[in-house]
Amino acid sequence: MDIFPDENLAIVVLANSGGTTPGIIRDKIAAVMLPGWRPTPTPPEKPKPSPFAPMLPLIGTWHGTLTTPTGPVPVELVFQGDGLIRAKFGDQLPTLVSGASFDKGFFSGILPARIPNPDTEHYTYAVRLALKLRGNVLNGVAIAQGDSDNDRERSALGHWISLSKAR
Repeated sequence: MDIFPDENLAIVVLANSGGTTPGIIRDKIAAVMLPGWRPTPTPPEKPKPSPFAPMLPLIGTWHGTLTTPTGPVPVELVFQGDGLIRAKFGDQLPTLVSGASFDKGFFSGILPARIPNPDTEHYTYAVRLALKLRGNVLNGVAIAQGDSDNDRERSALGHWISLSKAR
């Protein structure tokens, strides 16, 4: 909400999403209503993150299960020393995990996979992993997160995942 008392004007943009869209709409309204309005400067792009370099306790093969309403799904994660991470959900082909990071004991990454759940059958999504390292166990959530559209998240449905490091 922006209030311009000298112009007897208030601009309110309500949105069910974050991102830059509400600000863009506000600037378009202000440009019509306020002569000489200058749009909000676009923030500089974030620097590109450095490539993922797994710490030693992560390197290796991890096996476990993903809990779904239709039953457990076997999962395998393979962390290579060069930063490459492969994931396999059930009988799906192995796929690469992108956007990987490890911070404060939590591993996160994104992969194209399908989670067998009737609630996710009707939309496209990526799977986001948020896993906590607890000794030889990685567990947390695998989120079926709907494809974004104009900075708006369509949906997100979490599933418990637990993996143990293979010896």
